Amino acid sequence: MLLAKVLIGMLAGRAKSSCWTISQYGRVVGTLMDERGQRRLSWFNDADPRLRNYAGPLSDDPSELGRRLSLRIGVPISLDVLG
Repeated sequence: MLLAKVLIGMLAGRAKSSCWTISQYGRVVGTLMDERGQRRLSWFNDADPRLRNYAGPLSDDPSELGRRLSLRIGVPISLDVLG
C-alpha cells in the first residue's frame, strides 16, 4: 500500500527529488539531497572536517548554502544541480 502511494505521488509530480554536487576547487567533496522538501548533506571521506561538521541551516537556495560553506572554510565552494 505504501509503495502504491509513493508511485502515485511520483506520477502526479508531488514526490520530487533533487541532488547537487558540492565542490571545492573543482573536486566533488559531497552532495546535497532534497527529497520532497527534506534536505540532507552527505560528505565524502576526504571532505574538509569543517564541512563535515556543518550542522545547518540548509536554506531553500543552494547558492546561499554554497556561500555559507565558503565563508566557513575560507575557500570557494560551489553547488551544481545534477540532471
